[in-house]
Amino acid sequence: MSDYYEKLSLGLIDGFVSNFNENCRVGLSSSVISFFDVMDNLAVYDPTKVAKFQLASVNFTEATNQVYAYCDVNQLTKQFSYLADYNAYENYIVFASRIGGTLINTYGEMMTCIDDGSKKGNGFDVGYCGSTLASTLLDTSF
Repeated sequence: MSDYYEKLSLGLIDGFVSNFNENCRVGLSSSVISFFDVMDNLAVYDPTKVAKFQLASVNFTEATNQVYAYCDVNQLTKQFSYLADYNAYENYIVFASRIGGTLINTYGEMMTCIDDGSKKGNGFDVGYCGSTLASTLLDTSF
């Protein structure tokens, strides 16, 4: 089951991180993979897992450093701050029109992809299509 969630997380990253920010995508993907490696080797009382745990934790630290260095979430936080500003109602009009356009253009395709991925147990497709849909609704990616 953890394989499903690992692939789901990787799909979320691939769907939400823009194509031009390859270093950020690699850092996030490496962080997820290293995190699941740490969890798989967490039983450090087993002598066969001590070295694997150590390597996984070092890899996790290096990957999160890469995320810190290369991932810029300014656009994402700007979108959320626009949506949180309830006094500027015109932001909600733009957001509602974006939702309408998304429903017409990509909602059906992405929901079909999510349903197919769920039926097949393919976490990557579920994550990728779900985050692509969310990214389209928010009109942002990092």
